[in-house]
Amino acid sequence: MRISVLLALFATFFATGAFAQPWKVGDEREVDEGYYLTLLSSESGWRVWQIETREGIRCSAVKSAEGKPHPEPIGVADHFWRGTPYLVVSKGHQFGSLGRIWRFRLQGVHGKGQKTQFRKVGDRFWTDWKHSLDLSPMAGERIEVAISSYEYPHSLVGGAHEKGVLDLDGLSKVVEAVEACGTLDY
Repeated sequence: MRISVLLALFATFFATGAFAQPWKVGDEREVDEGYYLTLLSSESGWRVWQIETREGIRCSAVKSAEGKPHPEPIGVADHFWRGTPYLVVSKGHQFGSLGRIWRFRLQGVHGKGQKTQFRKVGDRFWTDWKHSLDLSPMAGERIEVAISSYEYPHSLVGGAHEKGVLDLDGLSKVVEAVEACGTLDY
């Protein structure tokens, strides 16, 4: 019985990428059935990922908080793991004369979190992270982030409360890279 438990644990760790080879720029892998991810670039702590499915191609840029490992594909659709908290930059929808609405999503260990806040480094007060938050004006700055996420959010069980500092150096460049990449909006 113990051997089967150990084999199950090993299979779980293997499936989540714990023993996977590190990603290099240009690497493409099928991370889940029908989900092909390619690491397009890795600069200033940002990683730009191309995500290809039957529906088309889209891209996301991902950057972890200072001192955290780079998030990598988990092997479930196009989700990433480890390195939390981390920031995901993706294309939103185009709204006519309003232009493109960008998505800046902060991720915690259990997803987008139930309470997410930020402030510029050195500021005293926190601001709630809204779905429509545009970080573009803060390109080149450093912000502190705080995120509370739960394994079971409806009952607030399994809480993880994380803080970190995100360096937004290179943000404008990755927004351009994500804009130029792919055929789909998020």
